[in-house]
Amino acid sequence: MLGTVLLCLLAAPAWAQSSYGLNELLRDARKAVERGLNSNGRSGQRRARRPNSAPPLPAQNPRRAERQSDEAAEPAGPAEKAAAEAPDETPAVMPPVSAEIEKPKAPDASPPVAEERESLSQPQIASAPEAPLPDRNPVRTGAMKLPPPHPRDIEAPDWTEKQIAEAKARCQKLISGETFAFKPLEPIREGICGTPAPIKLSSIQAGGKVRISPPATMTCELAAQLQRWLKDVVQPTAKRHLGAPIVRLRNVSAYSCRNVYNRAKGRMSHHALANALDVAGFETAKGEKVVLIKHWNQMVPAKVPDEPPAESADVPAKAPEVAKNDDAQAGKLPIAGVTSLEPAIAADQKDGGAQSGAGENAAPAGMNAKGKIGKGRHCCAANEANGTRKSQGEEEGATKDDSAEAEAAPPPPPPVPGPKRLFLRALHKGACGIFGTVLGPEANRAHHDHFHLDAKARRSSFCE
Repeated sequence: MLGTVLLCLLAAPAWAQSSYGLNELLRDARKAVERGLNSNGRSGQRRARRPNSAPPLPAQNPRRAERQSDEAAEPAGPAEKAAAEAPDETPAVMPPVSAEIEKPKAPDASPPVAEERESLSQPQIASAPEAPLPDRNPVRTGAMKLPPPHPRDIEAPDWTEKQIAEAKARCQKLISGETFAFKPLEPIREGICGTPAPIKLSSIQAGGKVRISPPATMTCELAAQLQRWLKDVVQPTAKRHLGAPIVRLRNVSAYSCRNVYNRAKGRMSHHALANALDVAGFETAKGEKVVLIKHWNQMVPAKVPDEPPAESADVPAKAPEVAKNDDAQAGKLPIAGVTSLEPAIAADQKDGGAQSGAGENAAPAGMNAKGKIGKGRHCCAANEANGTRKSQGEEEGATKDDSAEAEAAPPPPPPVPGPKRLFLRALHKGACGIFGTVLGPEANRAHHDHFHLDAKARRSSFCE
């Protein structure tokens, strides 16, 4: 810069070397020096802002630096730790390490930088102790409870000798061989089902022999109640409504180890105790069958009383004139004023006998053309025409009379309960005072076709 100023001074003309010119020249040089200094400062600043070729290194994590310093201070392995603990004067000589023992690896102390930044940016929350989870709802998880066991699968003790002896003693008091045809059976025990003294009943004497078809396995108590029902209710009702006694009872179910209505759970049925019988029908001595599913709601048309027969005086007698005419046409009796037909026939033959005897349409002898006897041959045709018109009129009159009678006739009476329906309803009602439980077709759908009769001990009968 100074060299530039000196060159300017040497090259200046003479007038510039005066005091005034020298002052101006120095002022210009000073300004030039200042501009140069300012330009150098700005260029330095631009150079300082210019980025380096290599990116700057990230600042070191203080936690990472502390961890590295701690690891450097501690020995890496057991050999180094032993060497550090040994005194400086006599360094310990480590035995050779066998190849089988592997040197433990130091944990990786350099996690990724990005993960550390994320962990530092997120707030650190202290983990709370985990609360115990409640038990899972079995309904939501689909776990179903096991169904209750069947009565046959429930364990129960066998019948004792005392129980069997007491049951047989009761049977001897309730039934006898003369009234009941049965076969004693062995004690039945299926789980909690069975009875100590069962019998197989085949027939009962109740106003006549009544067969149980097929034979039913039951208790003696039920057999006694069944005989009372047949004798006091069934037989009198059958004679009143059906006109014949009952000879067969249709059995559809007796002993069966199951719950009520064959359900998987619920109360045990009295069929499981051989203390119930299901009856579906009967048969009379005349071979007539009564079935509950068919005849429980039987309806028959009502009987209309017969009309009294017409009296003979109401029938009009035949007029005597008509009878005379009929006899005259037959040639048996004379017509009024005519004693004999022979002269009239002779006269007719003399006047036009040839015409009267010619052809199939000729008039009968003694008839003329005007329809009179002895004077024509067309009498019969006229009489037939008159008779046809008369018969048509009579038919029209009869048709009108019939239609009027039909319109005036009353409607038929409504149907009435049939005898078999009355018989079954009376049996159901009579059983309610004998058996402990009576269920019929109107109790529920399960009993729509039979009577359920059991000997359950109750204060009063349960009847539906």
